[in-house]
Amino acid sequence: FLVLFLDYVAKKTNNLVNFHILFEIGFPTGVIRPYVQGLFGGEYLYTESSVSGENGQEVIASSTNYDDWAWSYGAGGGIEVLLGGDPVTEMGAIYLDLKGRYLFGSETTYLKEGDMYVEQGELVYRPSKSKTDMITAHVGVRVALNFAK
Repeated sequence: FLVLFLDYVAKKTNNLVNFHILFEIGFPTGVIRPYVQGLFGGEYLYTESSVSGENGQEVIASSTNYDDWAWSYGAGGGIEVLLGGDPVTEMGAIYLDLKGRYLFGSETTYLKEGDMYVEQGELVYRPSKSKTDMITAHVGVRVALNFAK
């Protein structure tokens, strides 16, 4: 007899994707460049489930269980600090970018822990509902690409 035992890994993830039009006012040159931003757009929230084979390898099945959209708008500000290159011509310029944003989001429905379960053999969704306001902090690097002739 050859008995094969397979381990399956079930995983549920909650995801949020932002889409915004961005307006920015700041200093065009300098070693330190403060700026302010205005944003308008939306947020797509979705819950996805998947089943994988042994050790989480090879996804056997996946599904988007629940999704919704929320409008959002907000403001932010930040500072870029020159790490290298010319701040006037921006030839080879590399900046450290530090910023924060506050987004006001409309009300939406989404799944959180415990909102999706099996009852009498049926998959049941009990979505939560709330506004999607959020504060975000960002750290990044901006590299100026100049294709001078």
